[in-house]
Amino acid sequence: MLTLDSSITNINKIGSAMAGKLKKIDIFSIRDLIYYFPFRYEDFSETTQIKDLRANTKSNIAGQIELIQNKKSRTKKINITEALISDESGSIKVIWFNQPFVGRVLKPGDSVSLSGKIDNDFTGLVMKSPEYEKNITKHPEGKKSVHTQGLVPSYNLTQNLTQKQLRFLISQAVKLIPLIDEWLPEEIIKKHNLYELRGALKKIHFPKNLEEAEEAKKRLGFDELFLTLLKSQIAKSELNKSKSKSFKFKERETQKFVNSLPFKLTDDQKKASWKIIQDIQKERPMSRLLEGDVGSGKTIVAALSMLNVSMNKEGQSVLMVPTEILAEQHYNNLIKLFKNTKIKIGLFTRSIKKINQDKMNGEAKQGAPRVKSGLGQKEEKIKPSIIKKAISEGELKIIIGTHALIQESIKFNNLGLAIIDEQHRFGVEQR
Repeated sequence: MLTLDSSITNINKIGSAMAGKLKKIDIFSIRDLIYYFPFRYEDFSETTQIKDLRANTKSNIAGQIELIQNKKSRTKKINITEALISDESGSIKVIWFNQPFVGRVLKPGDSVSLSGKIDNDFTGLVMKSPEYEKNITKHPEGKKSVHTQGLVPSYNLTQNLTQKQLRFLISQAVKLIPLIDEWLPEEIIKKHNLYELRGALKKIHFPKNLEEAEEAKKRLGFDELFLTLLKSQIAKSELNKSKSKSFKFKERETQKFVNSLPFKLTDDQKKASWKIIQDIQKERPMSRLLEGDVGSGKTIVAALSMLNVSMNKEGQSVLMVPTEILAEQHYNNLIKLFKNTKIKIGLFTRSIKKINQDKMNGEAKQGAPRVKSGLGQKEEKIKPSIIKKAISEGELKIIIGTHALIQESIKFNNLGLAIIDEQHRFGVEQR
């Protein structure tokens, strides 16, 4: 017995080859087929008489096959199937390329419905490579045209998988939609004037008109947004239950740092900094997005929060950025900002490892030559093993780096604050 979680191989006419194609677009079960939505619809609601066809339009025609034959192209090594289709108003030539099976499936005298683009060549109007269905002359009550009449869904495909094949499989899968339970409360459905879930799933694939398609999109879009927000609320609730180390507000040190700046903080910088500082005093994790234009002073806000973490015993802060150039820029800027403090700052990227202070332990001093940073500060270019040890032992209070910071060999001593610059350039797992 088929269920929603049955493998697609259980559907009639799906062999291992077809299953392999479907897996490339992440369709493994009947449920996956049902939830594989079209990205657009071709509107073939009206059947056009052949005499009324126009070039460069997409149309649906219904008629009878007068002639049909397969032949080889003289100039190109391709199969061409040519047919002459007529209705009471006239006739038109139809061509399929490299589909010789069409000439075996369709025979003279067959009634067909065709939908596709009308072109113009030296012989007149021609319909090229249309979708077809046999034995449909109109849009009859009781016979549902899936491929050539009404609103025809179009899906994202993979190599050697056709729209016709996928529509047929989905038309089989939607028969199991009654097994899907409604999960939204009735009062919410009524309040927002939504389709029931089963109706929305059926109409998203095979709507009678555009209004039905839009209403189905509305319901399914509501579900997606609702579940996203619900997941966010659950994550927020779990975050609020979590515990983290709190860091006291170092008012005197913060005021001294602010007074040493060569500029005055703006009101927005003060407000943002204070909110962050209040958060890091709490015994629960903080998750914040600091947004601002280039030059709006986001770095100084980050610096104030790192200052307070660093001034607490053993507190460490890390700033991760997407490129080595940006990492070195932040490193130099923070050295300049913290030049009157004893905070030790490290830079760790794939090719650059530096420490700004000359008061490191003896092993670090012996590790590499001392150089000038260009800012009047003494820094050390050191071996990876030495800076990793300085991080793990808590000697470095602020560490700036790239993706190299999240490798398994990096162990922080007491990481209290993680800042990700240009976070959209990192993957979710990296963040």
